[in-house]
Amino acid sequence: MSEILKTENVKRSFPVAGGTFWALKGIDITVPESSLTILKGRSGSGKTTLLNIMGALDPPTSGKVVFDGEDISKAGDGGREKIRRKKIGYIFQSVALIPVMSAYENVEYALRLANYKGNYKERVMECLKMVGLSKRASHMPQELSGGEQQRVAIARAIAHKPKIIFADEPTGALDVEMSIQVMKVLKRLNAEQRTNVIIITHNPVIAEMAHKVITIKNGMIAEERINENPKSVEMIEW
Repeated sequence: MSEILKTENVKRSFPVAGGTFWALKGIDITVPESSLTILKGRSGSGKTTLLNIMGALDPPTSGKVVFDGEDISKAGDGGREKIRRKKIGYIFQSVALIPVMSAYENVEYALRLANYKGNYKERVMECLKMVGLSKRASHMPQELSGGEQQRVAIARAIAHKPKIIFADEPTGALDVEMSIQVMKVLKRLNAEQRTNVIIITHNPVIAEMAHKVITIKNGMIAEERINENPKSVEMIEW
């Protein structure tokens, strides 16, 4: 199977009082093309630091990150920004929708940032339809439920047709019913659109849906597991 992303001996350090803290101590992982991958580990294990490096938000202190055939660890701030706008989508636990914009406008904004070449209205409505919210396009974020807001965030993340989506605890603040709604969308995107998805989660049942599960502990890989037959959302006992 081909790969969409890989890291080679990635390390990340931060200065602290009296010395240096190594958040990542040499990470080597491969993310298969068209896969749903889970990163898990305790708080402080380094998984969010790793996600930020793989997602071109931060550079590694040392090591190599190859995304879509390009060594992004050598890209400067401007280069990483270009990669993020064109090829990467992000979903955060806090949703981070722009409160003064409607659902439609939040999704459209992502197209403007990416300088999308197609029909904006058509693409926005297509994405909102994918997440089951085409009839809520004119609603403001505060008029939507938590699950609906997260689905708008997914529509925004996929609007510019990224190669990969990074999701940091996308169901962490949601109840079971809303978590199921969000995971149905992400699983469908992966299965039908072949969109690569990498999720940070503490939820063990979500890991059962993934093709690959990577456990991070103390800045190192503690375990990698391949699921030959990932479960569907409907098969999971929440």
